[in-house]
Amino acid sequence: MSFSERLQKVMDEQGYTKYKVAKALHMSATTISNYLKNKTKPDTTKLEVMSRLLGVNRRWLLTGEGDKYRKGDTATAETSRDFLCGITTNSRFAIL
Repeated sequence: MSFSERLQKVMDEQGYTKYKVAKALHMSATTISNYLKNKTKPDTTKLEVMSRLLGVNRRWLLTGEGDKYRKGDTATAETSRDFLCGITTNSRFAIL
């Protein structure tokens, strides 16, 4: 399974559209589309923020290796939505 397939799978499981993810990460929907089409991959910072948003392990999202979910994190769609709702333009770097 490729990065784009893992990303799409997690987005589907959690009920996220590319537009919601793009808005939460302050990216364009085109950028997310390029990730989903396997045209590009996010840089390290964007990958970390994306993995936190989706509640998955960054390494798993990028490579498919390791645990799917973050260790010690009982991330669910609900906690991910709480994270998504808490992001504002001024706080986007505060989560790093």
